[in-house]
Amino acid sequence: MGACECDNPIEFGYELNSSEKETTIPKKIIDIENNLLKENFIQNEEIEVQKTEGVNALKSYLEKQKENKDKNIDNNNTNNLYFTTTSDKPGDEFSEYIFDNINKIRENPQSFIEEIEQSKKNIILDKRGLYIYKSTVKVALNKGVQAFDEAINFLKNLRPMNKLLFSKELIIDPPNTEEEIQDKKFMNEQINNKVQNGIPIKSFWRDIVKDYKTCLLLMIVDDSGINSGKKRNDILDPSMQCIGIISKKIGKNFASYFALC
Repeated sequence: MGACECDNPIEFGYELNSSEKETTIPKKIIDIENNLLKENFIQNEEIEVQKTEGVNALKSYLEKQKENKDKNIDNNNTNNLYFTTTSDKPGDEFSEYIFDNINKIRENPQSFIEEIEQSKKNIILDKRGLYIYKSTVKVALNKGVQAFDEAINFLKNLRPMNKLLFSKELIIDPPNTEEEIQDKKFMNEQINNKVQNGIPIKSFWRDIVKDYKTCLLLMIVDDSGINSGKKRNDILDPSMQCIGIISKKIGKNFASYFALC
């Protein structure tokens, strides 16, 4: 997908600094990974690529499990080892907030509706016709209010479900350099290695919104173009049992990493 050819293209993936926040037309807008505003503005392939790689790795895992079954090895051995670590909690404040509040929503989906409703007032339309969610950070949106309403309707019809258990086995080794934290595919190899070693990861992604309340809200609203709803569906999937979350800040860069099974 080509880059924007407008005179003053928006740069995605960066927080506005204090002076830029006061401008009428922001030059830099932070975006949830792979938010799709318009085809000319942002690439949207990574989530799909990550999910495809995860599926391929999961197929390999299932094939190995079948081989083990044929050798009279208990198929549940790997999972039993895996689930022994699920009583842990995240090791950083950002991840702990996200983890606790995801579980509050899972236990009572309708409890988050008012939060989404009240947050609509933070949606603005800039002079370029782009929807932006403005809190302590600015985040590029795709459909704006429509996506918030869709999330509300989704939660209205969702039944309570079990909490997710936290597992250290789902956590990747966090980046150590600015180059690594900026790399959109940094977690891919680690996730694939985990799956190949018997951890049946079903979904994973990277997020760069450092305000924890905004990050949680926009994962549930999930206004990300052709990928809209994928994160929300996985977070609020009753069949999901475990989650791993870790976040890291290096210089001005921030990223959080999610994996579920």
